[in-house]
Amino acid sequence: MQRVGFIGLGRMGGPCVRNLLKKGYEVRIWARSPEKARHLVEAGAILCGSPAAAAAEADIFLTCVTAGPDVEDILLGEDGVCRGARPGLICADMSTISVSAARNLAERVAAHGAFFLDAPVSGGVRAAESGTLAIWAGGDASAFAGARPVLESMGTHVRHLGPSGSGQIAKACNQLIVSASLLAVGEAFRLCEAAGTDPARVREALLDGGSAAGFVLENQGKRMLSSEPDTGFTVRLLLKDIRQVMEQRAKTGAWLPLTEEIAALLEDAVEQGGGDEGTTRLFRLLSSPDRCRGSLRAEA
Repeated sequence: MQRVGFIGLGRMGGPCVRNLLKKGYEVRIWARSPEKARHLVEAGAILCGSPAAAAAEADIFLTCVTAGPDVEDILLGEDGVCRGARPGLICADMSTISVSAARNLAERVAAHGAFFLDAPVSGGVRAAESGTLAIWAGGDASAFAGARPVLESMGTHVRHLGPSGSGQIAKACNQLIVSASLLAVGEAFRLCEAAGTDPARVREALLDGGSAAGFVLENQGKRMLSSEPDTGFTVRLLLKDIRQVMEQRAKTGAWLPLTEEIAALLEDAVEQGGGDEGTTRLFRLLSSPDRCRGSLRAEA
């Protein structure tokens, strides 16, 4: 059985490590704060002193962190994964980073005799815990074939989409659609309130056979109408992802007018102190059009 290295033991990465251990994989981990890895060591993971040490015996190395510079430092830093890697190591990055960063990392990792797959995930913490993540990979097809059994231990929807960067393009599309859906659901509820109709009852009706039924209306819509704090995916992280969509827009010249409005609203939410709140913060922002930027404010 393949030996696995893993760095990024947070809300998404920790459950992934647990699922790998349950499948019988030997998993070597590293954390800047070893205390945070104790629960995984107790579950059977092997804690190493550096990324290079964690990679020394690995066939597959997984990263699940916040941003491109973090991935670069883990893989190519002074004591990084590539310093300890054996020839042919497959590095699969499950983070959401820019397409350009993914392609750059693929070239630089290849110079060390290893492979790099951009393999971002979707489904949230619940899917990470249940091992049902969607994982979209870009990179060398043979490397993907080698990594697939490990990836399928964490996800039930694992696809290879093409050359380096393809996985991140898919994730960018996913985040754009989710963001637009969040705003559409929020606006629909505001329309209900303005018209004197109960948005909760409308939501229930739409979920019962309506074409608008879907993940965002069912889950995020419920949170929007709840008084409980939203502890899910944060506005700040969604803004990071949408900025990466905007980067691709600039590079490709694609006309993405809706993305511009989404980015402006997310920027507003962060500036108003909501960056660390869940994405249903956008619902509250829609109730204050005078605090929004761009065409949305001009037409309010």
